[in-house]
Amino acid sequence: MSLPRPGRRALFTGLLALAVAALLASSVLSLRTTDRLAVSIASVSQTQRVIEQINRLWGLLGDRDSEVLRYLLLGREEHLQAFRDTVRRMEAARSQLAGETRGDPVQAAALAELARLHEERIERAEQLIALKQRALAGDGAAATQLDREFDGSPASGNAEAMRAVLDAMVQHERDRLARQRAQRELTVRHNRQIVLAANGLALVAGLTALLAIGRLRRREREAERAAFEAQQARRIASERQASLELVAHDLRGHFGNLLFASDLVRDAAAPEARARLAASVRGSAASGLLFLQAVLEQAAGEARGEAVGALDLGAELRRVLEEFATPAAARGIRFARRGDEGLQLRGQPLALAHVLRNLVSNAVKFAPEGGLVELEAETLPDRGRLRVLDRGPGVPEAERGALFQRYVPLSPTPGGAAPASTGLGLALARQHARAQGGELRYEPRAGGGACFVLEWPRA
Repeated sequence: MSLPRPGRRALFTGLLALAVAALLASSVLSLRTTDRLAVSIASVSQTQRVIEQINRLWGLLGDRDSEVLRYLLLGREEHLQAFRDTVRRMEAARSQLAGETRGDPVQAAALAELARLHEERIERAEQLIALKQRALAGDGAAATQLDREFDGSPASGNAEAMRAVLDAMVQHERDRLARQRAQRELTVRHNRQIVLAANGLALVAGLTALLAIGRLRRREREAERAAFEAQQARRIASERQASLELVAHDLRGHFGNLLFASDLVRDAAAPEARARLAASVRGSAASGLLFLQAVLEQAAGEARGEAVGALDLGAELRRVLEEFATPAAARGIRFARRGDEGLQLRGQPLALAHVLRNLVSNAVKFAPEGGLVELEAETLPDRGRLRVLDRGPGVPEAERGALFQRYVPLSPTPGGAAPASTGLGLALARQHARAQGGELRYEPRAGGGACFVLEWPRA
């Protein structure tokens, strides 16, 4: 039964009105969703700025401690001025961070704790600076007290506490990003469902429905772009953490050499021995500063695309062996080098130096007193191979599977306490070797001891 023309006209008009009403409803919903996404994206950008500001503040904390340590070691006025300037920049960074996190009670409490720890650190630094200034003025008692401060004071937990506060602040922002991402996904999902249902009723207004769908797709792309930016922020934070672990591990070795040589200075009676050890202290400090300079130069080179180049294995080994000459001599340990002295490799200088420093450091720690550490270089068709061998206790078979895992320290030596170890060195060394196209592995040595094998692409 067909409807009369007036009835059909009324039906079509009613369907069109229903379609237009559905389209209008979906359009209003899309506009509201767009507004919510815009607010969410702005919030993501603000959270990323907070994370970047926290990382900047952490970098300034390191600059602050480095400058005051340089002043205490060298007594130069420019280091003291650099320390004061860094403190002022820290205050500005903290103020900016407080503005970025205004209205967040969790971050406000963290900033208050950070300010307290910072003031505590500054008060301690000012005390040491005053002692150094009195010592420079000829006050022998002040110089003696300053030496006692360096020799007798355990490492302060203040820096670790500040790091923990900053890590908690970053985690708080990451949790916020996760909640925002979940809310965006929920909003987009609900919006998609309702708009598709409305467009089903708006079939007669096809062009308008297509425009609405196109608008929805643009909104979805914006949400995906925001999620991608959040993922990039997490990746950058992870890479920054890995870089900090690398720098902290290598600096720990330099400062360990400084403390070891300074302990020997106190017990050395002969002036020539004291002069030799003082030169070792200065050399270790210079090595640490050169390492920091190398880190900065490599970062600049990577930005210019100049990070990879030819490397002289013999020259790199000489520098590392000179760095560990004092602790090796104190235990009567000798080095023997054999093989291809002119072997040319290709990669990043800082990465190769880090791996060599770790292998030589472990050999010196675990080799028996009066022992021999052997370094054998060999040329292969497409890569170079270096073996670092010692006659220490080696690595028990049960522990070899976890040898290159992070935060798994090496076992104690049979004769006493374990050498200081964070469990990061070998894991970072293998990571850098593989990143350069090489490999690092462990092999038990016939007759007892350890053999670490490093393979690296040739130039």
